Amino acid sequence: MKQVAMHSSPYRLFTKTKRRVFCSTVLAIVAAISIERFSRADESIDFARDIRPILSNRCFKCHGPDDDKREAGLRLDHRQSAVSRLESGKTAIVPGNPLESELVARISSDDPDTIMPPPSTKAMLTAQEKKLLREWIRQEAVYRPHWAFVPPVKPAIPSIHEDESGASVSNWIRNDIDRFVLAKMQQEGLLPSRQADRPTLLRRIFYDLIGLPPTPQELDAFCQDTLDGAYERVVERLLASPDYGERWARRWLDLARYADTNGYEKDRPRDIWPYRDWVIRAIEADMPFDEFTIRQLAGDMLDNPTPDDLIATGFHRNTMLNEEGGIDPLEFRYLAMVDRVATTGTAWLGLTTGCAQCHTHKFDPITHTDYFRLMAMMNNADEPDYRIETPEVAHRREQISETLAERKSHLREKWEVSQDVEWIIPTPTIVSDSGEKFEIASDGIATATSDGSAVDVYSVTLTVPAGTGRSIDRLRLEAIRVKDSGGTKKQVEGPGRTAHGNFVVSDVTVSQSSGGSDLATATKPVRLARAAAEFSQKGFDVSAAIDDAPETGWGIDGDDGVRSRWADFYFDAPLRTDEPFRLTITIRQTFGTRHTLGRFRLKLGSPVMDDQSIEVRRDQAVEAKFSVWDAEQSAAAISWNVAKPTALTSSMPSLDVQTDGTILAGGDVTKSDMYKLSFPASTQEIRGIRLEVFPHESLPARGPGMTAYEGPKGDFFLSECEVTAGEKNVVLADASESFASGGNRAAAAIDGNMSSGWSTNGRQGRSDTAVFCCTDPIPPGVPWTLVMRFERHFACPLGCFRVSTSNAVAVKAKPFVAAVEEALSVESQNRTASQKQTVFAAFLQQSPELSAFVTEIDRLEQSLYEGTSTLVMRQRPASHPRKTHRHHRGEYLQPRELVAGGVPHFLSVPLPEGSVADRLSLAKWLVSPEHPLTARVTVNRHWAAFFGRGIVKTVEDFGYQSDPPSHPELLDALAIEFVQQGWSIQKLHRQIVMSSTYRQDSAMDIEKQNRDSDNVFLSRGPRVRLEAEQIRDGLLHAAGLLSHKRFGPGVRPPQPAGVMEVAYGGAGWNPSEGEDRYRRSIYTFIKRTAPFAMVTTFDGPTGENCVARREASNSPLQALTLLNDPMFLEMAQALSARAIEAGNTPEIRVREMIRRVLSREPSSAEIQEIVAFADVQTKRLQQGALDVGKLSGNEADGSGPEAVDRAVWMLVARVVMNLDETVVKR
Repeated sequence: MKQVAMHSSPYRLFTKTKRRVFCSTVLAIVAAISIERFSRADESIDFARDIRPILSNRCFKCHGPDDDKREAGLRLDHRQSAVSRLESGKTAIVPGNPLESELVARISSDDPDTIMPPPSTKAMLTAQEKKLLREWIRQEAVYRPHWAFVPPVKPAIPSIHEDESGASVSNWIRNDIDRFVLAKMQQEGLLPSRQADRPTLLRRIFYDLIGLPPTPQELDAFCQDTLDGAYERVVERLLASPDYGERWARRWLDLARYADTNGYEKDRPRDIWPYRDWVIRAIEADMPFDEFTIRQLAGDMLDNPTPDDLIATGFHRNTMLNEEGGIDPLEFRYLAMVDRVATTGTAWLGLTTGCAQCHTHKFDPITHTDYFRLMAMMNNADEPDYRIETPEVAHRREQISETLAERKSHLREKWEVSQDVEWIIPTPTIVSDSGEKFEIASDGIATATSDGSAVDVYSVTLTVPAGTGRSIDRLRLEAIRVKDSGGTKKQVEGPGRTAHGNFVVSDVTVSQSSGGSDLATATKPVRLARAAAEFSQKGFDVSAAIDDAPETGWGIDGDDGVRSRWADFYFDAPLRTDEPFRLTITIRQTFGTRHTLGRFRLKLGSPVMDDQSIEVRRDQAVEAKFSVWDAEQSAAAISWNVAKPTALTSSMPSLDVQTDGTILAGGDVTKSDMYKLSFPASTQEIRGIRLEVFPHESLPARGPGMTAYEGPKGDFFLSECEVTAGEKNVVLADASESFASGGNRAAAAIDGNMSSGWSTNGRQGRSDTAVFCCTDPIPPGVPWTLVMRFERHFACPLGCFRVSTSNAVAVKAKPFVAAVEEALSVESQNRTASQKQTVFAAFLQQSPELSAFVTEIDRLEQSLYEGTSTLVMRQRPASHPRKTHRHHRGEYLQPRELVAGGVPHFLSVPLPEGSVADRLSLAKWLVSPEHPLTARVTVNRHWAAFFGRGIVKTVEDFGYQSDPPSHPELLDALAIEFVQQGWSIQKLHRQIVMSSTYRQDSAMDIEKQNRDSDNVFLSRGPRVRLEAEQIRDGLLHAAGLLSHKRFGPGVRPPQPAGVMEVAYGGAGWNPSEGEDRYRRSIYTFIKRTAPFAMVTTFDGPTGENCVARREASNSPLQALTLLNDPMFLEMAQALSARAIEAGNTPEIRVREMIRRVLSREPSSAEIQEIVAFADVQTKRLQQGALDVGKLSGNEADGSGPEAVDRAVWMLVARVVMNLDETVVKR
């Protein structure tokens, strides 16, 4: 039966009362037509069109696929079941015989106890529906497969007949889309509308393809282009525009439930924006949709996956992550999988697969087991962070590695030898960013003449004359009090400008220019190798003054107050004074408020040479110190034996023994994990047990722990160590460690208290050691077991570790790696060259004299692993697959039988023979050419984006409950061509927008209102509300504010201050500065619990769920947002400025605004009305009724004529921005 949509028209042509009368009339007409149509015996009834919707809506809930809820054993979704005799002896459907069919008897009954559906369902059949069912049974009750579950077949191109009036319609046809649409129109007695005028068409195609309006210049160029192909040239230019990728990526991100935070209560930020950027680039490059699919679902499983392939798997990492206290992380991992199954079903299958989580689908043939088979295909992946490896990152790492090798090879040369220093004090020239002035004394001391600014940067120039072969190797900064009498907290005499006389030097840099007498040659930087100070304040070490971090620095406040102090900054290479040169020392002071220097002096140090060279003296000093250190460490060194376990078990993670005895953990973790390691008997007593923890690339933050969220990434927390030998418990009485985080020392892991333990948090990515001593040794010949327990409010097991044993007494953890102690345990004369090098390198790294250089080397080593990271999927190893169970009623706590991966049987497209049922085979199955759903669903979704309604209205649901397609042949033709054209989205878009169907005017006359009020048959062009991002971006563009800066972390445009009040922890929203404030909305930071206010006001998604179809509401809050939101006020002020720049007359300014916002010329009546409004506002402003400064955007301007002018046109801009036409595509 032809269905007529009864939704009220969006055009509001009728009053509410008239609409009711109209709808009632249409219903009566339709009912009469239907009764007449199906009263004829020779009229064939179509099961898919006429019968299945009735059965699905009224019957399948109790007599459908769900065998758990099926009543009376009757199943009406399968013909064989429906025509079979029931246990009662009756038959629901007797083909050809309605009178013998129990179904007819039940639907015709007047008895409330027997009538079907029961009155309690409030889903009673209409008289017409009953008549249809009776006639269908009389016509042999033929079943047909659901149209969406049958692969599309290329339809014949329909023939078109000329209009009876003689008007030719064949010229209207531009491509096959038009043939299918026109044929349908003719069936319904409709004619196409005329083509939209050029301004309207240009605005429509701009918003549809790139999400922005045309500029006035682009509008003029198109309207004045009289050559053939003007429209086609615009389309090609827009398809090639970078803006195209940003526009269409946003629609995919709705499906991907993209957001920049984890969701749930804490809703902390996450780094997944590289996935968003990947989507933009992929769409911009017209990546084929089949490849687009495979990369997102299984990019990590491709042969030799690229960084982009891995980033693409972020699609299913967009699930929410719960970090609330007390939660079970495995439960929420299961809920993430539930989301992934539902999202995959919506995005590719167009099915409500999520409805089968708790039971077999009530309407569609998706069984409860089918649901978990789909889950099993996706459930065998780990979810790591991925540090993105690009050519640029690799090159940077190579450079750092070269620098590290050079620094380590020259570490010995940095050993400072005692020597006299001659100090040179050039007269400084000082320039301050704040304009601060200094008095320079004859001894070079500079004293500020004012109280200083909040922050400042001093540029100090020192001119160094030519010397006699001297070299300068350091710069000394002296911070000098006015009076230095020991320093007290009460007596403030500088050298800084805080209330207590302190300062913080955030950063010191040096550059050199040298050459002739004018010293005008190019400047080169002078690298500072290290810094040393007479005294550094706790937390403000002098090394922080050369770390390039503006939030750190050197301070001098101590227990005895502020005193005069000095700091030396050593050059990486001495500066020769054979020629004169100039040094520019930049002293940045950006910490806090007024932490700036008020009195200081700069000196240059030149070492005084004696008869013995520095190299000889350095070698002597190093060898002397090394001899002592080597002797002490060798005496304390002991021999360890690596213990390889014969058996490993754990509460959850997988444990794999590597060739070197290292044990690598992987897989899932809980908040209370246990490792049990069984070791063979030793040939000697075991008095000490050493536990080494190591970094590893597979671990969060490189380990050594497996903590991935809630706690610090890469951390572990060893709560308890327990040792048994045979049947006897071994008491561990003493413990030591190379490093411990705070009070979390190794001794806490043997105190019997699960709430205490050992942690090395703060040294992620580094190796450390704990040693445990046995009170009574483990005898030789006795197997022994080590149990390690990890318990915290977050999951915290070890990820990479190794166990060794020793028979030595009172062993202690050493501050170096095992290889060093192994080499030290060898007599020095018996060490190999490699062992000697290992020992000496350890000595240098342990030497206090080189601590600054070692710290810098350590910082460089850690920087090797810095860079952009994102969330990805990683297939688990075949040796440790994750098992999937069917969960009764969908409950995490009710796992039942194991389930193997597989696809729903009813789609009749099996997985390729011999393929493994995993994510990769699922992805390939989804985009197999013979798949009945994916191409249809995708084409339909894109069609809906252009026309406001899909060929199948229920974009998200192609199942039994879906609306039938309005143009089924067109849908199949587009789907088949989509696949044949290489799954190209751009080709699909080109085909749609080139059609005459798309180019029609959207105006609606009474005839079209009566025959096709919802434009189902496409007899006019689309008229739909713009999406939130289109509204914001379009107005930014119109106001001349839009930044086209691309990619990178999310930005924060202005929004009302109260939006973030509901967020956990009172998180603030600090608006971005500069052009980031005006970037496209796709780059706006999305916080799930407090989404960007404007976007949600205009029905944008929150990122919590997969959204295939946005609603389009109409609320007063939308108008208030456009009027009063601080972001739109800025746009109105900018639009005012653009209008004023256009000319001096009101008419010119109105025209400029309308052309910028509405992309058309204003009518004379519009100009007159808006000018009148402007005149009224001018009077109000002149009379003081409104605040001129606030409206103009510059409160310092006062209320002069120019400020009033800006304020007036800002108010006009707000009106234009609030027009219905502004937010509607027509």
